[in-house]
Amino acid sequence: MTWQALAAPPNELGESPFWRPDEKRLYWVDIPAKQIFRCDVASGQTENWAMPSEPGCIAPARTNRQSSGLIIALRGGIYRARQWGGELERLLPAPELVLRGCSARWLRSQRTVFFLHRPRDQTTGLAGAGCAPLTLENL
Repeated sequence: MTWQALAAPPNELGESPFWRPDEKRLYWVDIPAKQIFRCDVASGQTENWAMPSEPGCIAPARTNRQSSGLIIALRGGIYRARQWGGELERLLPAPELVLRGCSARWLRSQRTVFFLHRPRDQTTGLAGAGCAPLTLENL
């Protein structure tokens, strides 16, 4: 295995990285900058996509075993973008979820993405744990 450094711009808080083998691109979010990034490792070119609010995490979407965009957790809910830079389709509202600093987990056998978040307890101010599952067959 060979490691390669990417010449990506600095991030305030880079999170939720994943590799998309069909595109040979690395994806991640910069939460406070309200940006999603992707980098083509062959060319070294990095692209950014401005979000309307902080992206807590992202996961690849697939339909019939084909790449079909991204699932994006924003402050206002869980969204789907069918293509890079495309329209954001709201799948679930998230008025009580704090999606900042969450992570996405893909369970291939169950065709489900779990967005793990850490909501704050209003009395203690401490972070808790929870998850909002999305079954991909419903997307």
